[in-house]
Amino acid sequence: MIEEDVKMDKSYVSAVAIEVTGIIIVSGGIVFEYLSGEAVGFVVVTAGSVIVAIGSLFYAKIYRHLRKLNVGNRNK
Repeated sequence: MIEEDVKMDKSYVSAVAIEVTGIIIVSGGIVFEYLSGEAVGFVVVTAGSVIVAIGSLFYAKIYRHLRKLNVGNRNK
């Protein structure tokens, strides 16, 4: 059981890290586009949005699996 918890924690942290990376990329794209006015910023924003979507999908799959295991409802 403890091994499953550690595995879930690592998966959760990975999903959050992917989403935070996407948010940083989107923010960087917005700042770059604002400062330079070049259209490349839109490409960076789009790529960051895709990364955020991937992280969200990954989190949704993990959350569904956690609910199935009732990890939050354990009696200690």
